[in-house]
Amino acid sequence: MGIQHGFGFSAGAIDYFLNYGLATKPLLIIPIGVVFFVIYYLLFRFVIEKFDIATPGRLESEVAAGETEMSIMPESQQNTKSGGSKSQEYIKALGGAANIKQIEACITRLRLELNDTEQIDESALQRLGATGVLKANKNNAQVVVGTKAEMIADSIKKELK
Repeated sequence: MGIQHGFGFSAGAIDYFLNYGLATKPLLIIPIGVVFFVIYYLLFRFVIEKFDIATPGRLESEVAAGETEMSIMPESQQNTKSGGSKSQEYIKALGGAANIKQIEACITRLRLELNDTEQIDESALQRLGATGVLKANKNNAQVVVGTKAEMIADSIKKELK
């Protein structure tokens, strides 16, 4: 198609506009990008639905009827239906305080070092709002909780002290 355009790090808008004057047929990149977007979107959507691939937001909800996902609230308002705080419920779902060696948070996940990942109660974590649990091995796991991961990790650390 005779298109030449220089992209550096991310092939994003900044690269596009910085190199626009050096490119040949730079306007063709936009419609080609739109076509590929549509192709990828339709293909991935078809494959995800056809093979019922679990993706965040599509996981089966195991929340019992009438229960709703609990949100992160100040410690004084964090009581659950069982009477404990949300951080206590997370600790219980992770196999208890004795099972937790270390807990850290990244942007969307709780990164856990445990004594035994088999003690994790995945359905309890889903009731608490987690969208998934990844068990790397017998001692390491991650719980996908979204952008509230750091608040949850801090709350659990505070409860464990």
